[in-house]
Amino acid sequence: MAGTAGRAVSEHKPIRPQWICQGCGAPWPCAIRRGQLMLDYAGSMVSLSLSLASYFVVACQDLAWANAGDLHHRFLGWTREHPAGAVGYP
Repeated sequence: MAGTAGRAVSEHKPIRPQWICQGCGAPWPCAIRRGQLMLDYAGSMVSLSLSLASYFVVACQDLAWANAGDLHHRFLGWTREHPAGAVGYP
């Protein structure tokens, strides 16, 4: 299925309030979605970080029982481990 910009629409979307992946059942963002996001935002790490930060805020509200540090790494920390343009990610 094509998106409005001609790109494929990902099946790896979050299911709230559990924040699991609709496509594979892994914690969202799953490895596949992370790879897709890196490609989608190649060269725009600030934009990627801002987008993920908005998901992080909502996830903190939905998963109030979860460790904030773990959620931070899950939603934002991985972007520092895999810089934009990293080939072969995830």
